[in-house]
Amino acid sequence: MADYIVMFNWSEEIRIHIDDPDFDILRHSLWRGLVVALYVFIIVLGIVGNSIVIYIVAKNAKMRNVTNLFIASLSVSDIILCVFSLPLQLHYQLTDQWVFGGFLCHAVFAAFAVPMYTSTLTIFLIALDRYWLIVHPLTDRMRKRTAMLLLAVSILLPVAVSIPIMLYTSLHVISDPTLRISRTYCIEDWPSDTGRKLYSILTFTFQFCVPLVFTTILYFCIWSRLKQRSLLVVLPGSGGMQKTTKILTAIVVVFILCWLPWNMFSLVTELNYKRVHGAHFKLIDVLLKLVAKSSSSINPLLYCWLNENFRKELNLITMHFQPRPARSGGTRSMFRRCKRRRSRQHSQSRYHLQMGVLQMGRNLTLIGDATTTFNTTDTTMAP
Repeated sequence: MADYIVMFNWSEEIRIHIDDPDFDILRHSLWRGLVVALYVFIIVLGIVGNSIVIYIVAKNAKMRNVTNLFIASLSVSDIILCVFSLPLQLHYQLTDQWVFGGFLCHAVFAAFAVPMYTSTLTIFLIALDRYWLIVHPLTDRMRKRTAMLLLAVSILLPVAVSIPIMLYTSLHVISDPTLRISRTYCIEDWPSDTGRKLYSILTFTFQFCVPLVFTTILYFCIWSRLKQRSLLVVLPGSGGMQKTTKILTAIVVVFILCWLPWNMFSLVTELNYKRVHGAHFKLIDVLLKLVAKSSSSINPLLYCWLNENFRKELNLITMHFQPRPARSGGTRSMFRRCKRRRSRQHSQSRYHLQMGVLQMGRNLTLIGDATTTFNTTDTTMAP
């Protein structure tokens, strides 16, 4: 517990109030307002954007392929992060007080790790599906049942890995009258500091680095095969494959750029937090978490910006919610009256057309009879 106090700048040698801005730069109203605004923006954009992605995939039967199934799973993971983890962690970071009870204390910290590791494995599964589709086109593509099984594994494995976090996270009340501190904290209290460091290194290596390394290798093989095909012959649909591969590669790059800085900072903090603690520690931690979580709101933008099918479906959704111009007498009643009027006009037009054809036929018959009579008369008058 003493190490935890040192980690967050609490020392018995400095009798300073914890709410002093010089003690914690996040106490400045400017920084607090900026962090809250950015968090709210990312949470709202992440929830709305990923919900639209899930709706588009579920609504359009043509888009329910294995790749889009993985993308929808990635969106579900991002929504869970935005709904359950970000708001509670933002409150905890800004108030230094855990008010959500013991159960959420065990769940929230694990809920932050599980979506990240699930996203890492899902991105790897997307790369694996594209690899078999492009590099080995003659083999059978991954079936939806197999994809669902792999998705289940990608969820259950991070949950199993996060069990130690659930077990060793608990509520602690820190009270010191001399420092004027009396607050409840949700912290990881491991029985062994070595065990905690070993756990952090292993999870960072095998849950984050290893899947992304294999993902990078798979996309390198994909790009090499697409480059070979483009040099040999232009195949139908190869342009679509290249566009899709660009989208998925962009997702991987964004994920690495967003999550790697915070993971490295967290690992350094776990191994030697005395080097990183100070007045700016919490601000750096919050901002790096903000960058990491921004990937949940960037992914939907990548789908709609680079994927034509997603753009079309998004346009249909926006057109559906656009207000129609008001009509007197009610929109529906006016529409029905216009429809009945057009139906009557169409029926009348068909009736007049039929009568005109009949009348034309009669006239032609009369003309034919008159011509026959004229010819007969003329013949009989011949010498």
